[in-house]
Amino acid sequence: YFGAPSTVWDSVSGGQDNDDDVTCRPRYAEWWGADLYFSLHTNAGGGSGTSSYIHDSAPTAGSVSFQNALQARVVQDLRQFWDPAWIDRGRLSANFGELRL
Repeated sequence: YFGAPSTVWDSVSGGQDNDDDVTCRPRYAEWWGADLYFSLHTNAGGGSGTSSYIHDSAPTAGSVSFQNALQARVVQDLRQFWDPAWIDRGRLSANFGELRL
C-alpha cells in the first residue's frame, strides 16, 4: 500500500478487492504527486496496431499534447524497427478506469 490512505487503494465500497484495481493506479499516481501518468495495455482485441486514449470529458492539462507526441513516436518507432505496415489506430478518448481518478 506504500503508505497511501485507503481512499487511494480501496475507493470502491463493497464488492470484491479487485473492483478497485484499474482506478487505484491513477489514484496512486495522483497521491504520489506524479506529473505524468502512463498506462500500457497490450491485450486489446481487433487485430494489431496502436491507439492511445485520454479521458473523454475531463482530460488533465497537457493530456492532448502528450497523447499526440506519444502516439506519433510509438507508431513511428514500431514502423521503423518492427513492421513498416504497423497500423496507427488513432488518438481516442474514453471513460476508462485507467484514465480517471
